[in-house]
Parts: sequence; C-alpha cells; structure tokens
Amino acid sequence: MKGGRTSLLYVWILLGILMLPVAAALIISAGAEGTTAQLAGGFWDRLLNRFSEAIQGGQTLEAVLTSLILGILCGGAALVPAALLAACLKLGFKRKRRAMLFWIAIAPLFASYHLKTYAMRMFFAQGGPLQMACQSIGFSVKPLVDTQFGVCLYLVLAAMPFATVIFFILFEGIADQTVLAARNLGAGELRLIKQLLMPVFRKALFTAFCFGFFFVFGDSLAAEVVGGGQPYVIGMWTKKFYERANIETGAAAALLQMLFTAALLMLMGWLLTKTTRDKEQQ
Repeated sequence: MKGGRTSLLYVWILLGILMLPVAAALIISAGAEGTTAQLAGGFWDRLLNRFSEAIQGGQTLEAVLTSLILGILCGGAALVPAALLAACLKLGFKRKRRAMLFWIAIAPLFASYHLKTYAMRMFFAQGGPLQMACQSIGFSVKPLVDTQFGVCLYLVLAAMPFATVIFFILFEGIADQTVLAARNLGAGELRLIKQLLMPVFRKALFTAFCFGFFFVFGDSLAAEVVGGGQPYVIGMWTKKFYERANIETGAAAALLQMLFTAALLMLMGWLLTKTTRDKEQQ
C-alpha cells in the first residue's frame, strides 16, 4: 500500500512538472492583463480554453497520425542497417578496432542536428552530391528535396545511430572467447549470427525501436527543411502557435504533445514488461 502511494506521489510530481510550460505562459499573460486574484479565479478556465484552441487549431489528427506512421516506418527501418552494422563490428573486428569504428559510426549523434538537416537538404538537392554521383555511373535520379521519400530516408539515417548504440552495447555482452570457440568448432558466420547474436537481437529489438520511434515521432525539422513543409507532423502543429505569437496555446499544444508521447512510452513499457513476464512464466 505504501509503495502504491509513493508511486502515485511521483506521478503527481511528474504531471506537475509537465504542467509548468502552460502555467508559466498563463501566469505571464494574466499578470500583464490583471491582478493575482483575477489570475487565480480564471486559471483553470483559461487552461481548458487553451487546450481546446490547440486541438481545434488545425489538422491535429493528421499531424498525430502522420508522426505515428513516420515513427513506426522510419524507426523500424533503421533497425535493419543498425543491427547489421553492430553485427559486423562484433564479428569482424577485434575489440580495440571495433571500439574505434563504433565511435566513428555514431559520430553523427554528436553533431548539431540543425547542421545535419541542412546538410542533408544540400546533399539531396538538384545538382547535389547524390545526384552527381548517380549521374557519374549512368543513373538518372530526381532531387529528393521537398519529397516525403527524402524525409523518410533522412529520418532512417538519423535514427540509425541510436539503434546502433543499443545493439552494439548488448552484442558486446557476448564474450570474444565464445565467438572464437564457436569458430574453432567450425561454425560459419550465419551460424554465429543465428546462435549467438539473434537471441540478443530479439531482446534489444524493442528498446532500439523505441529510441528510433520517439526520435522520429517528435521531429519537425526534417519535414520543414528536407521536405519543404511536408508531411505535416506533430512538431509543426505545435510550432505554428508560437509562430503566430500565441504563446499560451503553443504551451498547451507542447504539453499535449509531451503527454501523448509519455502515454505512448508507458504503453510500450507495459507491453515490454508483459511480454517479458509471459516468457519467464513459460
């Protein structure tokens, strides 16, 4: 009982922290318009009004569904190259060289996301490096800027290092002596992957997907810069209220986005816990 009350206390603290952006916006706004008594009297009415304005202020459902679809597709697609890269590092190189190559592979994580996004737009543009490279080997490729496919391709590449970190760390839990012993017994590369890496891969799959999914789900810069404003994602829905100088509604929209993301995270965590428990019982 005591543990349940403690957990509930932390839930209320978390909700209070999430409410801070809207509360700050309302306090600043109301402080400029009236007295503290007026603020206290109309706080909840104003708060509910801002939530209502945020939800009705555009293609809200379209933005949420588009972000969900992008998160599932791009976050899922990033798992394949990430797992292959981590497997190649584990099975193909010794520890020191493997570590060096790993840090090179995830170096994009430490670069400015704005710079990466604008650089990718230039890379995909008419006459850019991608088009020129394809033309040099006889392929005709249309520019990928201002297309949804270009956005998806960039998001997959951007999400891939997150998944690579998860797979690499868990693959490192397999001792090099185990890999060497299996090879000495005649195991080929496919058998090593199946017998040693696949069990670990299945355990890491959900966590790696969550990292990629939530990165893509909350992103708006890729759609704005690489896609030229398409597709319409949840980050753009939140941002438009600030662009119109509607700070209170923007804060409410940002809070709704955070709550929706937190709800998805708790749902995924519950599914992972339930799946793990079911497997242990079997």
